[in-house]
Amino acid sequence: MAEFIKINAADNVAVAIHDVEAGGCFGIDGIQIVPNTLIPAGHKVALAGFLIYGPQALLGVTAANIATKKAAFSAVGLIGFMSYLSTIVTGVVFGALADKFGGWGWIFITMGGLSVIGTVLILSLWNLKEGTGE
Repeated sequence: MAEFIKINAADNVAVAIHDVEAGGCFGIDGIQIVPNTLIPAGHKVALAGFLIYGPQALLGVTAANIATKKAAFSAVGLIGFMSYLSTIVTGVVFGALADKFGGWGWIFITMGGLSVIGTVLILSLWNLKEGTGE
């Protein structure tokens, strides 16, 4: 029996058809899902979250390589803190702005622009000497 259904084939979310117990392993569109908690019927599951951890981990590695040995833990901690803080900004702040100013279209364009700026900033670190912060 199917656990989830996609309303539209182009969606990147699926909806639980019935309560899904924690620990079960099942797939939808080739994506394996193993919930660590109960997913109640009617709740949505994102099918694109796998794209998040890789860039966050790479930022932590970059910070650790650039910082001195004494500052590496602080640099990685700051990157982690900012990564988790960004979920509040994207969820709460951008959600409120989308409600107030008429939709998500311009927010996705803004987020794309910020991603390009972030990529350029990270690429500017390419030739820094490892462990020196210089």
